[in-house]
Amino acid sequence: MVKKVLRYVRGTTGLMLTYRKSESLEIEGYSNSDFAGDAGDRKSTSGYIFTLAKGAISWKSSKQSVTTSSTMYAEFVACYEASGQVTWLKKLVPGLKVVDSIERPLKLYCDNEPVVFYAHNKTSGAAFGRSGTNVFPRYAHGPSSSLTP
Repeated sequence: MVKKVLRYVRGTTGLMLTYRKSESLEIEGYSNSDFAGDAGDRKSTSGYIFTLAKGAISWKSSKQSVTTSSTMYAEFVACYEASGQVTWLKKLVPGLKVVDSIERPLKLYCDNEPVVFYAHNKTSGAAFGRSGTNVFPRYAHGPSSSLTP
């Protein structure tokens, strides 16, 4: 394993992250997933990246800890994992002394194509990796107006 790391470092010495001067110091995030990318355990992989001044400041790619039943749910898990990073970034960035605070909400772009497709084609489960099965998530509204699966 150490040899792999050293080979990687040696092969990437000419690469670097770059940041451009920007009037707007807004953080933007992007998340995505692949549904059941691991053929062995059918788990999906989530990934996200956050940028500031057009340069990457935080990123992650990892196998999801749960096995999802559809592309739609895999994308939801990826977006949820990225949203946890938003909380951390809102605390970190002011400490860098680049900006005093983050007043506006951070932008997080999540892949919602499966949800849009599902909304328009409620009878097609094949798009979500469950051919022949309809996927109808159900939510019950609790007394506090929160959604519970």
